[in-house]
Amino acid sequence: MLTRRKAMSLLLASMAATSGFSQFGLAQTREGPQNVEELPADISALVETVFRAFNSKDFNLLKSVYAGNLVIIDGFAPYRWMGPHALDEWWADTERWAKDGGVASEHLSYEGILASGVAGARAYASTSATLTIKLNKGEPIIRRGTLIFTFAKLGEMWKAEGHAWGRLS
Repeated sequence: MLTRRKAMSLLLASMAATSGFSQFGLAQTREGPQNVEELPADISALVETVFRAFNSKDFNLLKSVYAGNLVIIDGFAPYRWMGPHALDEWWADTERWAKDGGVASEHLSYEGILASGVAGARAYASTSATLTIKLNKGEPIIRRGTLIFTFAKLGEMWKAEGHAWGRLS
């Protein structure tokens, strides 16, 4: 017997399958089902490298993590950088922002992976982080947030395709 609940379930599944929603909304990607277990060690190493490079202001180390046509989202104007030169443009804008804002130093604390997934040659990681900004004048600014990454496997190597910073306060 077809109950109302079963009919609605079948209808939603049918709509999802024909709309392409099932590829994204039900933990599916074009790469196949998402694996939400631990990230591979080489992706975790990339995440840790980003934090180390940012804190040491080592742009060449930071650049070694990223490849391709990037997307970067951050909490200061212009908020989004896209394209093959996005990392260079974002870095220059962060330096300008810090200088204009009287920033003496910044430290981004890595507090672990909140969520992650791997689907074939694509991966995602959401990290917990705290940004501490020391100003030339005044009290430090402390912002808890998330730094979210996307990755692609290029040949045998994983590279980041971008990141997004989201403040929690």
